[in-house]
Amino acid sequence: EEIDYYIKITCVANLSWTVSEPLFQKNIDEVLSLLKDDKNCVVHIDTNCAIYILPFKEKYPNIIFILDYKLASSNMTHLMKLYNLNYVTNKDVYKFVLGSDEDLQEAYELITKFNLTNKCLVYFSPVFSAIKLEDIVEFMKEKNLNKVRLQVQLHKVIWDPNMKGV
Repeated sequence: EEIDYYIKITCVANLSWTVSEPLFQKNIDEVLSLLKDDKNCVVHIDTNCAIYILPFKEKYPNIIFILDYKLASSNMTHLMKLYNLNYVTNKDVYKFVLGSDEDLQEAYELITKFNLTNKCLVYFSPVFSAIKLEDIVEFMKEKNLNKVRLQVQLHKVIWDPNMKGV
């Protein structure tokens, strides 16, 4: 006997999807289609910049994208899609993952070139213990980056940085 299954998702809060590069997952379109018309649901997709977001933005306008841009110290910059910088909106977030002073300069150049602080939220997210927080703040002050936010990994500040499950 064949049984049809119907899944109804009721969302009254924010749904954040951050695990294992969500936009590369099999059947991602089916999941996002279930959520796209729910006016009570705010969907956040935390993704790296190695995938083009425009097709998803066109199909699913209610999604908020949090894009992690890996800079030179990560050795992953070659995978980042600069194209995405043109398609973020005021509800999206561009998060620059910083591991060095050179990364700070590169992030600043991208922010300036693409006028990012007037398009979307912009965060500096330092790799824990790779760059001094004081240096980032001084750089932000020097460059007058008043619209850029500093996001630290609080769980590594509060607890032992190697502790799991916090």
